[in-house]
Amino acid sequence: MYKELTTFEIALRRRKERMPDLSMVPKTFYLMPLPEKYKKGIEAFLKLQIIIDAVNNDDPSLPEWKPDYDNVNQSKWFPAYVGKSTNDGFKFNGAKKNWVQIIDGGGSRLALKDQDRCHHMDEHFRDLYKALYMISE
Repeated sequence: MYKELTTFEIALRRRKERMPDLSMVPKTFYLMPLPEKYKKGIEAFLKLQIIIDAVNNDDPSLPEWKPDYDNVNQSKWFPAYVGKSTNDGFKFNGAKKNWVQIIDGGGSRLALKDQDRCHHMDEHFRDLYKALYMISE
């Protein structure tokens, strides 16, 4: 069922959530003005959390899956990227299992429960990962 989740809007409907009003986020972020170049990354992070929650929990008959960092036996997958933001140099570098370095880049909240879901996220949401990892000029 997760393969049907190909847009942010589908994920919102599936999780029965509404996108937070981002109109205030760009104006103040921890009581400081937020530079324009960071807006895309913040919006991408919020969208990715909602999408990943829907992708990881696509079967209502199963218990909700959340990454458990106290459980070393639970696999956690992350799409990994290499490259630069210009000349379309932002490229998928594979699905990485339990890859600690990726947590610094996107956060443990963006873990996926298996490799197939990881590839699905890259195929349909690479633009959001690029917005998250690359600072807009």
